[in-house]
Amino acid sequence: HLAADEALMQGREYGMVLQQNSYQIVQFNEQSLQWQATDSPAFAHYNLPDSINISLQSEGSKVDLKRLKQTAHQHSQNNSDALKPALLLLSSGEVTPFTLHFTFEDEVNGYRLSSDGLGDIELEQLHD
Repeated sequence: HLAADEALMQGREYGMVLQQNSYQIVQFNEQSLQWQATDSPAFAHYNLPDSINISLQSEGSKVDLKRLKQTAHQHSQNNSDALKPALLLLSSGEVTPFTLHFTFEDEVNGYRLSSDGLGDIELEQLHD
């Protein structure tokens, strides 16, 4: 939510890089035309504990985070654009429509973060 607000207020394009056990907010550099890490500690790379799993649905389809990581790794060997975001948070206020699940080992309890792409990003606690 903070990154979406920041994109709107600062007029910058942000993205969320996701892996199975980590995430990071990146920004688009208009000079180099590449995604890069930000200086903000709030948007730094964050490793999740092993007991938390991430799953993502974007625009109605499940995203394979393992494959996304492999593609980013292959990309990083070819050029410096290794930080390819799975979700976009645009300065227009739009975001990639998504549902992001952070679940604990039981795969029932956790949190769901979602947006239809036009409205607010919503956070919901999941429990059995």
